[in-house]
Amino acid sequence: MGRVRRAKIVFVTLLAIAAGSGLVHAAETTMGNARPAVPSVAKSPPLKVGLVAFAKSGGFSVCASELETLDRNLFLESDYSLRAFLAESNVNFRPFSAMIDSRKLSPQGTYLRALTNIVVTPDAKSSRCTVMYEQTLYHDQHCDSVRAQMAAGAKETGSTSFGSVTLDLLRNMTLTLIPVGAGQCVTVLKEVAY
Repeated sequence: MGRVRRAKIVFVTLLAIAAGSGLVHAAETTMGNARPAVPSVAKSPPLKVGLVAFAKSGGFSVCASELETLDRNLFLESDYSLRAFLAESNVNFRPFSAMIDSRKLSPQGTYLRALTNIVVTPDAKSSRCTVMYEQTLYHDQHCDSVRAQMAAGAKETGSTSFGSVTLDLLRNMTLTLIPVGAGQCVTVLKEVAY
């Protein structure tokens, strides 16, 4: 799990560049409670339902430190709703998977939205857990600008006929930039930690 912790600085830096600072932190329930398009700044602390608490409420009590690290690294200062997928039996010996829709309020009053798919798998023979996540973000700027801000020195590992480029950020961590529209970009950050 040390890989995810080491990647924290890189990922938090990437999100800070993409989203700006001064963001709000809260969590939504699995029902995805509706919120106004641009919320006012809350005076009282928002409800915080982390991944660990949610997983435990479904019977998945292993891999708590990995889930806490994912929650802290990927969703800090975000509103999010999640839909988890749990095994019907032997929950603690099977993968925990969740689809998470998160958003951060930018200083301009708009949202930076992300869709994240996480899978955490316990290893029955050890106390370790395998973690995989893939986070997709939309940027209202050209991919060259996004690359310069998020991964200027990263090594290019591949591209497709659609113009996407995949960059190596760290071992087992990649960033794919996909151009869309006239000057927008979608990024997909993926990491696997054993």
